[in-house]
Amino acid sequence: DAVVATDQARLAAERAAEEWNAVGAGPQIILTLASDEVAAVADYDGHNVVYFQRGAWSGIDGATAQTQRAGDASNGVLLEADVAVNAGEIHFTTDDEPAAFDLQSTLTHELGHALGLRDDYENEDATMYFTAHAGDASRRTLTAHDADALQALYDGAELQAGAAGCSSTGSQGWWMALALLAAAPLRRSADRPRAA
Repeated sequence: DAVVATDQARLAAERAAEEWNAVGAGPQIILTLASDEVAAVADYDGHNVVYFQRGAWSGIDGATAQTQRAGDASNGVLLEADVAVNAGEIHFTTDDEPAAFDLQSTLTHELGHALGLRDDYENEDATMYFTAHAGDASRRTLTAHDADALQALYDGAELQAGAAGCSSTGSQGWWMALALLAAAPLRRSADRPRAA
């Protein structure tokens, strides 16, 4: 089984966060390795996590990854976001392996959801486009459309401190614990939809 090493997964996640942080809109994403107290599960528990789910996938069937957000519907405040990577069914790579899905592209897309963006159904080159293809690393880098969407989402927004770590200024950040618990074994190489 081909796997993505922990240091490669961490680097892919850091680079994905850097893409969104460079836009300068919304909270900055700050990744740290998860402590033992942080569960690698999508649950409203006060922790933003990125984790690799091995074994049976509990997300949307066939999705490369899925982001679960919790918010306050009365005021639109995003309280928490958890990103699950489908490491049980999908083979990921950090190299240019044509039969595998690019981990950094997947994480860049999912961190866009963590920031509140939805899938893009019109701009096929956008990182937030709704589907991914094996061997495509082009979505590691944001397009102008992705950056504009984030700026529009946070235009005039006042960021407030909260339990999940969303800061009150753009210079501080939204803490996300990176639970690097597993790598992705080879399973399928067909095109996969991404899930929000």
